[in-house]
Parts: sequence; structure tokens; C-alpha cells
Amino acid sequence: MYCIKCGKKLEDYAKFCVNCGNKVEEVLPEEKKQNKEETEIIYEEVKENPPEPKASIGVIYGVIALTLVLSIFLIMLLSSVAI
Repeated sequence: MYCIKCGKKLEDYAKFCVNCGNKVEEVLPEEKKQNKEETEIIYEEVKENPPEPKASIGVIYGVIALTLVLSIFLIMLLSSVAI
């Protein structure tokens, strides 16, 4: 079984995808057989058009920290020139 959001292969009894966190719908064995072709088609579509990577939280925090440091530096520089 594959995740319908990211295409990652799932464990048989997974409740969430370990790759993207998408909730896995509970499927009965009969439904698994019926949905196998549909899942394979979706998996192929995801492989052909992978989702865009999300910005890492670390990158976001880094940009915020850099902005704060530069702001403080500019304030100190401008306040020393004004005196």
C-alpha cells in the first residue's frame, strides 16, 4: 500500500505516513484488492510529479535570526551617527 499524498510505501497496518504525516484510511482486505490499481496509478502520478519540498523550519528560524541581527546592527549604527 502507498501513501496517496506522497507515494511512499506504507506498512500494512500504518495509520499515518512516516514521510509526510498523511492519515491513512483504514482499508478492509477486499477493498485493498479493488483499490490496488487505483493506488498504483496515484503512485505513478506522484512519482512523475513529486510535491514541491517545503521550507525547513530551521531555514525559517535562520532567516528570522539574521533579520534581527541585521536590524540591531543598523539601529546601533544609525544611533551612533546621529549623536
